[in-house]
Amino acid sequence: CNDTCCWHRYHHICCSTKLCTMAAHHCIGTGADERRHWLAPDKAAALESTVQAIAVAGKGISACDESGRTINPRFANVGVEATEEMRRVYRETLFSAPGATDCLTAVILDPETVFQQDSNGT
Repeated sequence: CNDTCCWHRYHHICCSTKLCTMAAHHCIGTGADERRHWLAPDKAAALESTVQAIAVAGKGISACDESGRTINPRFANVGVEATEEMRRVYRETLFSAPGATDCLTAVILDPETVFQQDSNGT
């Protein structure tokens, strides 16, 4: 990847994590210049800041966005009651495991999780 083909700096980050092809459609072809500048400068700066916080070497993003429809059968297979509370406890266990913050920079959540609180009420 080089500066002439990259779609802003976000594409550079993709290249450094071997995901170059995911952003390649922004780099070439008819209308590429318009696609490169789809965000207002202030919004692009805010997104860049978020990307820099997430794209940390040696860490990753955990996709914990399974809905009840997909996670409930997994629970049933191991004899766990498939309730919202059990899904909350399961996710809390993932997020609070020793060393989790040493490995993760972000988590993708199911909408059910967004407004839930942990066992301590936070």
